[in-house]
Amino acid sequence: MNINLISARTILAATTLCAAALSLSTWLTNVAEATTKGSLSIAMRVSPSQPQVNLGETISALVRFSDRSVGCVVTVKGISLNSMPLPLFQISSPALDTSKERVTEAIFQLQATDAGAAVLRAVVSAEHNCTGAIEAIDFDADSITVNVSAPEPVRPVGAVSYTH
Repeated sequence: MNINLISARTILAATTLCAAALSLSTWLTNVAEATTKGSLSIAMRVSPSQPQVNLGETISALVRFSDRSVGCVVTVKGISLNSMPLPLFQISSPALDTSKERVTEAIFQLQATDAGAAVLRAVVSAEHNCTGAIEAIDFDADSITVNVSAPEPVRPVGAVSYTH
């Protein structure tokens, strides 16, 4: 079989074009796979209304949740708040409307029930879909330290103390 120079160049050009097309096809497939997998990114903040409280007093804590994901759907199922390492507060959970398209915050009321220092830990329970399958996931964040002080005993006016 005789192949002249023009035919050889044509075959070489066609082979190069096919290889380039195959390479482009593979690259587009990888980009599509990366896009359908998505990137999960969540930011959270726990902000107590004040860092110091007296025993028996009530403060609030704002839990803010921001979904910065790309190519993922995140659905919040619940938000909880606890004091760590000791339970220094009676915590009233807010009514959370998870039927909203995006739940982004919750405000908790905390009544100080014991003296000490603690951080407030919020946990957001959610479902995410980044890969075509729904998966459960929890995110958490801590506040600054909150101090609960016992009030100084009040002495009646005119009270006298004796020491020996």
